[in-house]
Amino acid sequence: MFVKKEQFIAVFLVVFAVALLFLSGCLEKTCFNRADCPLSDSEYIQIAKTTSEAQAFLQKYPDANIGVERTEYLAVDFIKNKSGESTIVPPYLRLRVFINTSTNKPASAFIECNLTGDNYSRIDQDIVNYIKIEKCLA
Repeated sequence: MFVKKEQFIAVFLVVFAVALLFLSGCLEKTCFNRADCPLSDSEYIQIAKTTSEAQAFLQKYPDANIGVERTEYLAVDFIKNKSGESTIVPPYLRLRVFINTSTNKPASAFIECNLTGDNYSRIDQDIVNYIKIEKCLA
């Protein structure tokens, strides 16, 4: 039985795409339970606090609420609400630091300013500078 050229190309492209996803880290283990991510929330928070973004955020907002979200990716959230609540209720400023659970090191981060629920901006680059000059909660 011979495989048609088109079938071979289709199978090759699928295998190649899956390999790229795996190598890029997109198929890393998830963090839905403690077996997948065995460190405690406080340990993940300490890891996130080593980032320059978290240090700048906490310098400006030392009373920010900090929490860990164990979903598809492990993330540590630093949240400052204008109302002082501990949940994400607009208006708020949130720094989210993702932790690579394979290495237990910070992987990436973004900051989000949400004024009304529908009106928000997300910054992925130069976060420390944004924190220094932002007027989200002013």
